[in-house]
Amino acid sequence: MVHELVGAGLDSRIPRHLIAEMVERMPDAVLVIIAAGHNVHAGRPTEFLVAVNDCLAARVVG
Repeated sequence: MVHELVGAGLDSRIPRHLIAEMVERMPDAVLVIIAAGHNVHAGRPTEFLVAVNDCLAARVVG
């Protein structure tokens, strides 16, 4: 099962090393960076939905 973590890029309020640590601790995790600030889903809704849809599709196929 693929787990996806969406990060906000350089504008994220969460330090990059903590995001990387979260991904390392999650089996089969994938990090997707969308340069959008803290509210990724509101700031870049199209890119966010593509990331979510890709993750869901991987679960159906996988």
